[in-house]
Amino acid sequence: MYIKLLYILLCGLFFCSMANAQEFQFNEGTASACNLAMDQIYDHIVKMKKIYKELSNFEQMVPVKNKYGVKTFDYKYEDFDSRRPLKYQLGVEVIKSIDKSSFSGKEGYFQRELPLLGVKLAGFVDAGGRQRFFDLEQYIEDFGKALWNIQQDYLPYKLMLKPEKEIYAIGEDISFKVTLKNTGRQILKFKDLNENTVFFLYGGKPWGIKRTNESAKDIADFYLKPGEIRTTIFKGDAFNMPKDVEIECTYALPYKGVRPSGILKVKVIRE
Repeated sequence: MYIKLLYILLCGLFFCSMANAQEFQFNEGTASACNLAMDQIYDHIVKMKKIYKELSNFEQMVPVKNKYGVKTFDYKYEDFDSRRPLKYQLGVEVIKSIDKSSFSGKEGYFQRELPLLGVKLAGFVDAGGRQRFFDLEQYIEDFGKALWNIQQDYLPYKLMLKPEKEIYAIGEDISFKVTLKNTGRQILKFKDLNENTVFFLYGGKPWGIKRTNESAKDIADFYLKPGEIRTTIFKGDAFNMPKDVEIECTYALPYKGVRPSGILKVKVIRE
């Protein structure tokens, strides 16, 4: 496991970062995606009211929009009438990476950068020293998925996955193609598409794969001109129950800290 992680890091250092991806602009579409992430945060906090007393008045908070048109939450709860006084504060916003957060310097401050978009999720949770409280930071990665997905559009190369067929039988190996396309404006150098550079997760756990097309073997590196593609055929582990399957795929070479990713979707049935 550690060897594979080291390999990924070395690949990242090896990658030619001179590629020109399309320039990101903070526009209306971006603001909509940011607001979607904020709506997801809001809905989750509302659901957690049943568990955490400090969230009981959250729906009374009125979100305000920042200069980019993105909602900002700044919530405070106080209860000094109970046996144990309760004081709790929570805030979260999406701003440009170069901006200083209005919450910086507060107790429990956190931020998550989205480098290709040039934005960050920033916030804080101050529970007044209490041990049990709603900690927004532990959920923030899930809420940023909409923004992480947008980053894929700003990579200078794209990862695409296509199954050989849409329906597989129980016990049948999953055959599929992995295609890498240079969507930038320069010739790019890549590491080979193989079991050491393409990683798959199903249900959060590694999904076993094996490259099957013989012609792709023993190629250490390759170049792609703008618009060119390279495709490799893989075979993945079979499933023993009928289900709709979604498998996450990631290519090892990052661009500005972001790795291209995709989803392989197939249906497994009982014949």
